[in-house]
Amino acid sequence: MLKRFKKAATILLAAMVLMVGLRGTTVKAAGDTVVIHVKNNAGWDSMNVYNWGDAGETAGVWPGTAMKEEGDGWYTHTLPAEADLNLVFSTANGTPQSNNVDGVSKSIGECWIVVGGEGEENDLGVKGAQAVLYEKPEEGWPVAAAGEAAEAVKDETPATGDVSSIMPVAMAGLGALGVMVATFRKKKDN
Repeated sequence: MLKRFKKAATILLAAMVLMVGLRGTTVKAAGDTVVIHVKNNAGWDSMNVYNWGDAGETAGVWPGTAMKEEGDGWYTHTLPAEADLNLVFSTANGTPQSNNVDGVSKSIGECWIVVGGEGEENDLGVKGAQAVLYEKPEEGWPVAAAGEAAEAVKDETPATGDVSSIMPVAMAGLGALGVMVATFRKKKDN
């Protein structure tokens, strides 16, 4: 009986370790991400993307996440489509920045934004560079490779309000261990 208990406890512990090890790795299906392409017509030396909304700050806290260069002044970043997007673009230190690009539908899948020229004030009252959203690319603009949005995305950027996923796993493990101990004691008493 003790051997079975030890075996069950070992299996449970191994499962908990595996679940904790996989924490933060998610596979996104094509409809679960939005690929953003940004043209830097403002002449900035870098390009960051910041997003906020019901799902929190999904591109990290201000000034957001550095975007990957695509060439010819284009930058790209893939965001989880947890909620509609509210975007601001800036340099790595957060200034200068663009006006807001609010309410981008999470179902868009891919979009293009051109930053440059004099824009309006954003929600913080900062007069930034104009950011114009395009839902379809013009000729010569970059397009995500087929299946790129469906690739595995490892995103460890904590969003506002994120908590560690180890607590639910630990609680489930302790609960299962308690059930096993109670079962073992009941069988031992009989």
